[in-house]
Amino acid sequence: MRQQSVLGKRCRVSLVMALAWCASLMAAISFAEDAGQDLKGPFYANLIEVFPGGKMMLHPRVYFEEGFPEKDYRLVLNLPWHIRLSPLQVVDTDDNAVVALQRLDSIAESSRKVVCNGARRIEFMFQPDLELAMGGAELAFCYRMTSDFAPKFTRYRPIMKFSGSYDWRIIEKEIYAPDWYLSMPHWYDAFLKYLPFGNLGKSDGNESSAKMEIKVIPLLVKWGQLDKGWSGGLFLRKMLIKDAATGQIVFDYKPETPVAFKFESGKLSAYWLTNANEKVTLAPGGKYLIQCEVRAENIQGPDMTCKERCATVPRYFRTMIFDVDPRAKFPEKMLWRIEDRRGRIYRSGELSLVPGVKPLAPKKLEASVWICESSLKNEIWRIQQLYLEKLRDWGLNAIEPEMKEPVYNAPLTDASLVMPIALEAKRLGLRVRSFLFFMYKAKNAENYLKVNPQFTAIDAQNRKTDLSTYGYPFICPTHCLEGEKHDIPAANTGAGQDNAWLGYYYQAIKKSVEINKLDGVFYDFEVSAAPYVKTRPGNKTRPANEPRKYTHACICERCRRAFQAYAGLDHVPSVEECCAEALYDKWVDFRCHQNAQLWQLTRQAAKAGNSKATFAIYSGGPGDYSRQAYGVDWGMAAPLIDFAMQRCEAVYPPQLTKNLEIALRAGLKENQTRPPVLIQLGVFPYINDFYVGNLDDANRHYRELPNIKNNIIRNVAESGSFGWSFNGIWGMDDQLIKPIREANALLAEYEDYFIKGRKLEDRVRILEKTGGVGAISWEQEGSVITFILNRSGNSQHVTLSDAKSAANVEISVPAHDCVVHQWNLPHRR
Repeated sequence: MRQQSVLGKRCRVSLVMALAWCASLMAAISFAEDAGQDLKGPFYANLIEVFPGGKMMLHPRVYFEEGFPEKDYRLVLNLPWHIRLSPLQVVDTDDNAVVALQRLDSIAESSRKVVCNGARRIEFMFQPDLELAMGGAELAFCYRMTSDFAPKFTRYRPIMKFSGSYDWRIIEKEIYAPDWYLSMPHWYDAFLKYLPFGNLGKSDGNESSAKMEIKVIPLLVKWGQLDKGWSGGLFLRKMLIKDAATGQIVFDYKPETPVAFKFESGKLSAYWLTNANEKVTLAPGGKYLIQCEVRAENIQGPDMTCKERCATVPRYFRTMIFDVDPRAKFPEKMLWRIEDRRGRIYRSGELSLVPGVKPLAPKKLEASVWICESSLKNEIWRIQQLYLEKLRDWGLNAIEPEMKEPVYNAPLTDASLVMPIALEAKRLGLRVRSFLFFMYKAKNAENYLKVNPQFTAIDAQNRKTDLSTYGYPFICPTHCLEGEKHDIPAANTGAGQDNAWLGYYYQAIKKSVEINKLDGVFYDFEVSAAPYVKTRPGNKTRPANEPRKYTHACICERCRRAFQAYAGLDHVPSVEECCAEALYDKWVDFRCHQNAQLWQLTRQAAKAGNSKATFAIYSGGPGDYSRQAYGVDWGMAAPLIDFAMQRCEAVYPPQLTKNLEIALRAGLKENQTRPPVLIQLGVFPYINDFYVGNLDDANRHYRELPNIKNNIIRNVAESGSFGWSFNGIWGMDDQLIKPIREANALLAEYEDYFIKGRKLEDRVRILEKTGGVGAISWEQEGSVITFILNRSGNSQHVTLSDAKSAANVEISVPAHDCVVHQWNLPHRR
């Protein structure tokens, strides 16, 4: 993607100047695929593969630099006539899964017809609300969406931001209520074909029959991790919502005394602006005037400007979906420019639009996508289908949705367990492995413990691990796994499958696997084993004088009796004895052993539903920290799992894969096969510094996007992953199609080398190696292949040398690309 910086160039507010810009770029563009990417703009790719008759999805970054207009910033896309903006909208999936603040909605959007070099084209303008990119206190709306034709969900959206110091003033802003679901009835019947077991309603195809309701609860909020370092206070004495068309007041909040909203650094703060939990009803798509009377008292922090904020956290426009006419011909061009309302252009560039290519997916290696813990399930059915179609076009072969798990003790009907997205994925030829979440769902355990409070887990401080102490309740694991064996008096509760709690979820997992034709299940397992964690992430020992940080791990008398039997002790140890040095590690062993018992039961449940179903664990790497904090001992897991799952940001260091392989092998007998390791590629960042470590470096993920093809290949060829898994569907963008499709095609073509062959460490090398280029070689049955990876932004010409045959070969590698040379045969892409 070539760009030209025209900062400072003034353009008249006229169509003539826009057309001159359009003509100059179209005359200069070529369709070269090896140009280096320039990341100073909304797009990181050179080209996009497009399918006539399909849909094009774009998720541009809000690029900002010194001198850009903060109030009048506009992105203009100039597209071929046969590509039009679709009425389909992504509701929530394109925002971050952890902190919903990455997406900036538009203040205004518009389109117009233009003619460039005699060709009809169309321009779309998007004006993002840059005010919402900045830190500080914000007025947000908590949307509660209900519809006959889409899932119910809750969504937080920022409305206004407040910073600095000023006396009482009235601040106003006009907004549009969401209208995401208005056209849902046209697609609802397609959704119903997956629900043959229950009557969830039907559509008559008439939009006017759709019942949709939007309710909001206003609140003041400061995001903890994101707004770390901010201080000051905001005072509010009035908040008004008025229908902009009729002038009718729909909400009028006047507290008796002004609301005082004070900042605490690094902490989430929220104040609900509600009259007796009142919810405000808004009309979908309606225009409203928001009015706040506020006073600011020295609200300040480290990122007061849009430039500062965008430098630390990537911001994106909403995902744009375009309909591509079946008559469209490619190659073509998409032009873009950043301008202000007067037509002054600050930066511009273009992308090539080329015909889409049929994908080739690996048959044996994993090429999956983590869609669980995302908001995809909140979207209308056509959007969910579109995501699956796109993922298939990438050459992926499996999806990982969240299992639909009923609330404890509800009848296990087919309708309560069916997962339409799983069945649609199977129709598209994708495998489905489902994420198990039932241990973390507060309502499930809460319902069980209401009837059986005596089985509530008790932590090392003698506190019940309920909603008030840990955010969700835990059930004593010894009660579930060993029943009444360690109860005094015996409670006759049953153990394992015969336990009311575990038995219910055993049946739920078994039936779900059957009904949804699941190929496997897995846990993201993070259930503490230690009463307090002695080790820091990275297996670093905490200082001896550091205060204990207690966990939710149950250490009740029932568990301590079970521990006595496990450890062969002559008495039931006290809580402090279990926490002390002499028994601490043995206690962690005991609890990890119990977790392994749960995994064995889960594996049995999955295979009862499908004898070929796989079972996997995703968690932290091997070592004391994962054992203590997550309850995962990889050696204990090894005999029970079909593969071990890890996540990395770009490329998983080979040594970490080796460490995990060593830990897995230690738990196996000589004749047992080690389960493979599957590495998930965290393509887009969580913008919570718990995940990225330092918010100042969150943009590093964006800078890695041009190298995604290389990173996929390296995770398999260099790091030893059994394929790869994509994590980050909130960044769904057709800029990803070509590199991911090509990487999966290479894995499909050469997967037997990775499965049956071996890596050659020193046989093939690059002579006079240049920066950014590396080579990885594999051998299988005497045949040798070499992957040459170029991470640089320029094409590279290298000479490969085979030490065994003394043969040399010269190869050119395009920028940010990977080619394969098969020795004694012509090399190929």
